[in-house]
Amino acid sequence: MVKQGEIFGELAVIAGLPRSATAMAKADCKVLSLDESSSMPRCKRPRNSR
Repeated sequence: MVKQGEIFGELAVIAGLPRSATAMAKADCKVLSLDESSSMPRCKRPRNSR
């Protein structure tokens, strides 16, 4: 079970692979969805430019 503050699904975005799991919330929650086009450019920038 994913706990508060944890992430999941990052390997699909990083590796460009299909999702390998599905998640279901047990309570109300906030969800942040990232796709490769919005997240990978940030990952590829040098750490000191963030």
